[in-house]
Amino acid sequence: MGAETSIKSAFTRGLFPAAGFFRDFGIKALFTFRSGCDMDQETSSFPRFVRIFTLPRTNPGGAFETENPMRPQRSAPLPALPLALLLPALLFLCLFPSRLPAENESYVGEVVSVADGDTVTVLTSDFERIKVRFYGLDCPENGQPYGGEAKKYLNGLLYGKRVEVEVLDVDRYSRYVGLVRLDGELVNALLIAGGHAWTYAAYCKEKDLCRNFKALEDKARAAKLGLWGDPAAVPPWEWRKSKRS
Repeated sequence: MGAETSIKSAFTRGLFPAAGFFRDFGIKALFTFRSGCDMDQETSSFPRFVRIFTLPRTNPGGAFETENPMRPQRSAPLPALPLALLLPALLFLCLFPSRLPAENESYVGEVVSVADGDTVTVLTSDFERIKVRFYGLDCPENGQPYGGEAKKYLNGLLYGKRVEVEVLDVDRYSRYVGLVRLDGELVNALLIAGGHAWTYAAYCKEKDLCRNFKALEDKARAAKLGLWGDPAAVPPWEWRKSKRS
């Protein structure tokens, strides 16, 4: 009984560092990030960017405890909790590296997914999955008339095939916007020539290339190929705008 009393007394007086730490800061802690890395005046052992707040504690009578100004302040070592939180984040970044696509790069890989008539996912030779948006054209959306046919055509043409991707731009969704070649043939041009896509004039800035795309579109339109079989075909950008309004 005496030993138990002495142990409780030791915890109460804060003679055990661990007990003192948990008594001062509580078991549950929340982190908040603040500007600056100077030492906090209230808890001098923690920088402001690792400020620890504690849950209120009550005494047996129900009132909140207050700090005793006469009690000497002890310097506690920085706890291992911040490190324990940072290590999983660092491990995640190492296992799943992420970077923004770079312009003027070329990739070779296998098409492993077709999202719609103008967007595919390629697994590169470096085992990196990249999402590619075909440059200079716009296909009907999946929910739009002829959208399913455009996707079916591209899936049959490219799925499981090895392609070369030449990146020309990066869109706001961080997709690679570029030219896709299959066995040396430009798939962007095939989509327009077959009547599966419009020339996307608003974003087609390569003058010679885009002039060629427009000529292919005019021929497909005159021959009523693909989507041009419908005289009331609506461009995808107008269809998307109508859905947003």
